Amino acid sequence: MKVRAFEERLYREHLQEASFLYEKRCSQMRNPALQWRDLALPEQRIEAHLDGLLLGEARALETCGKAAASGAAGAVHVHVRLLCRLGLMEELANFLSERLPAQETGGQAVLDALIFELPGDWLESLFGLLPGSKQRELIYTVAGYRRKPLPAETSLFSNGLTSPKVIWAAGRIQEKNAIPYLLVALEDEDDAIAYAAAMALLRMGERKSLPYLGKMIGIKGWAAIPAALGDAPEVLPALLELAGSAQATPDCLLALGLAGEPSAVPMLLDRLSGKLAKTAALALNVLTAAGLYEEVFLPEKMKETELFPEEVEAYRRDGKLPARADGTSYGRWLTRLSQGTETWTTWWAANGGEFRPGIRYRHGSPLSPEVLLQSLRHSRSPQLIRQLACEELAIGYRIDFPFEHDLPVQEQESQLTRAAQAVS
Repeated sequence: MKVRAFEERLYREHLQEASFLYEKRCSQMRNPALQWRDLALPEQRIEAHLDGLLLGEARALETCGKAAASGAAGAVHVHVRLLCRLGLMEELANFLSERLPAQETGGQAVLDALIFELPGDWLESLFGLLPGSKQRELIYTVAGYRRKPLPAETSLFSNGLTSPKVIWAAGRIQEKNAIPYLLVALEDEDDAIAYAAAMALLRMGERKSLPYLGKMIGIKGWAAIPAALGDAPEVLPALLELAGSAQATPDCLLALGLAGEPSAVPMLLDRLSGKLAKTAALALNVLTAAGLYEEVFLPEKMKETELFPEEVEAYRRDGKLPARADGTSYGRWLTRLSQGTETWTTWWAANGGEFRPGIRYRHGSPLSPEVLLQSLRHSRSPQLIRQLACEELAIGYRIDFPFEHDLPVQEQESQLTRAAQAVS
């Protein structure tokens, strides 16, 4: 009995640590200041705890199953990964059918676990074992990550299921039967569905949508980025017109950077002085690779309910928040792309002559598969830019491989090595 109790405590400890580290990874994924390779350490530590649970087999699985019943994202994630590693496909199907968490966090935890662990030869069989559309959507999404087409009779589109995730996956597994549905989805009132449909169509080489995307730039905010990646007709004049108007959006400015035309730089410089400064700086760096960074202090946000009465009185009287003993404010320093108009204008005055109008630039060089691959490799590339670089390799150069910016770091490195061979 003592040995059994000791083992159960050990499994609970492995589970708790792995759950905590998974949730930490999720938090880090949302941190724009984090470099993507920094995720490797928590991922390696999760692996160690999963190995410890794997040794416990049935007993460890029982411990994880009880914890997963609560619906906590970390516990659910670990439980699903352990089911996959132990080769228990029917048990996994039962869990997904009966106890799939309804919360978005729980659903994402299951999806992440399946992306990381689901054996490739389970895809078709597991899809057949799952009766519900929500569960099938999960497996279809994993198929998109793996670039593994499912049999034609398993198509979710004929059943009317057209969520953004399903459409996203259709573009990656090249489900040609979905094209008629995607063309209709382009005009959907849900912007997420319309955007996903545009990207999926472009990935499948369906360029009939490009004139429509070019016309929609000033009407539908989601159209700017797909139009730029697909090099839609008249995309640059439409983007410049929108960027110079009161209706300018972050997507519009980023699309200008992706379009890569040097003549758009003055417009982006003008936008550094307004509320779109952050995106304007990102777009400028995407085009030029200037790498102009600055250190800024972000004060800690405090609510009056978190202050002592005398601190509230001082804040209302003088507008001053509590400070540390040495007089410095609470908060943190952050390194970010410079949003200073003078900084960027000075750089462009010194270096702009190296950029020739009529050539699409990306990260300071003429656009090419090599440049996009460098963007995927660069440690400081933001998650969004890496995601779009992956899209553009498929859209512009028909170079597609099972890479996504949210895969485990080790898997990303492996796929990037293979991609380098394809690009060369």
